[in-house]
Amino acid sequence: MKQLIYLLLAFFSVQAMAQKEVSGIVTDKADGSALVGVNVLARGSTSGVQTDTDGKFTINVPKSSNTLVISYVGYANQEITIPVSGIVAVELVSASKELGEVVISVGSRSSQRTITDSPLPIDVFSAKDLQSTGQISFDKALQYRVPSFNTVNTPVNDATTLLDPYEIRNMGPSRT
Repeated sequence: MKQLIYLLLAFFSVQAMAQKEVSGIVTDKADGSALVGVNVLARGSTSGVQTDTDGKFTINVPKSSNTLVISYVGYANQEITIPVSGIVAVELVSASKELGEVVISVGSRSSQRTITDSPLPIDVFSAKDLQSTGQISFDKALQYRVPSFNTVNTPVNDATTLLDPYEIRNMGPSRT
């Protein structure tokens, strides 16, 4: 039994030695603010983490890897060589000029669909199209414009509060 314990201890100590701990902080280069949810990966491995609310991270990196790949939506990716100290400070540069236009598309089977070569037909419409519906709320304007979108005011308890769940045809109601 003692031999088995020694063998297990030796195995786990070898595994622990095969990795190094790297920690750091990721900030926006323009204003120095911490970036939350930045992806930090050890190149050539499956080790990866995300930064916390203070932009900080700690990752266990295989000794064979000496580069961290830092990526975040709206920022240019960076590759950082891991220093001997194991502590890094990364400043990401905004790449917002590379981002394109954001379009909200809602599936539909109406005759005005604009994209018909997709698995589901897709209507593309603007905020002006929703305003022209004459509805008083955003969800009612969507219901008016998009046949597959449905929302109903449902009384809760003593009818002083309304629950307004929405659903997209064949996908079931929301859980809001």
